[in-house]
Amino acid sequence: MWRALLPNMSGPDPELQSTEEDEEEDITSLPTREEAGREMLESGYLADTTVVCADGQEIMAHSHLLVCYSVYFRNAFKSGMQESKHKKFKLENSSSDPHLNLGRDVVYRALEYLYSGSCTEHQDADAFSKNIHLSIDLHVLGDYLHIGGLRQYAASRFGELAEDWVQLRPVLPEAIKAIYSKPGSVVSGIWPKLVVVLARQGRRLSHPDMADCIHTLRDYGDCAADVMLGIVQREVEKHCNRCGNSFTVVEGERKKSYFHCFHCGRRLSFD
Repeated sequence: MWRALLPNMSGPDPELQSTEEDEEEDITSLPTREEAGREMLESGYLADTTVVCADGQEIMAHSHLLVCYSVYFRNAFKSGMQESKHKKFKLENSSSDPHLNLGRDVVYRALEYLYSGSCTEHQDADAFSKNIHLSIDLHVLGDYLHIGGLRQYAASRFGELAEDWVQLRPVLPEAIKAIYSKPGSVVSGIWPKLVVVLARQGRRLSHPDMADCIHTLRDYGDCAADVMLGIVQREVEKHCNRCGNSFTVVEGERKKSYFHCFHCGRRLSFD
């Protein structure tokens, strides 16, 4: 009689085991934030806001995410203007901000970062050149849209790309032009990384096969001056006592007695 009341000790109940396995499978198959965010943007599922790019192409987005992660869109929604009421925002080229690239290719990737924390890159034959320009454009757009972390992400990616001298060399003149034709403040996280690479190649810059780069440096004297400073002076490792992060300050930044933390923006002294 007691045996009838005892649980089956030969193994777990098949039905219960099946349920547990199904639950485990469901948990492990959940998408990551990056995957889920990218899927939301790509599908436009439940999207309620239209972002019209400067080239006229539209991107469907979700207002709650735009408000959470972009100061630009948060202020736009708070403004009470017609755009916010109709949830349709037009990003238009302006003579006051000629350095902005508001085409769909760049805007979509900025939103992709907002949704997922990363951006897809070009994979075609001239992908390196396109990705160099993309990282510059995203850095500038991150400042305009005030998307948290995008400027740092784009600057870091530019730095990684620029370390590949073999691929950087053919596109170096256009990279210099793309950076130094813009206001220094909007590319403040980009140009120091280029200067580090060029300063490291100091002796090579005098080689005859670098004539096109020298010509470009003559056109953009600020770049030439920054490279010269980078060659003759060392980099300085600084520590921010507000956010606790450490980072390298390129000597080309020594145009003032102070600088700003690359991570939190706190004003710090060189001394």
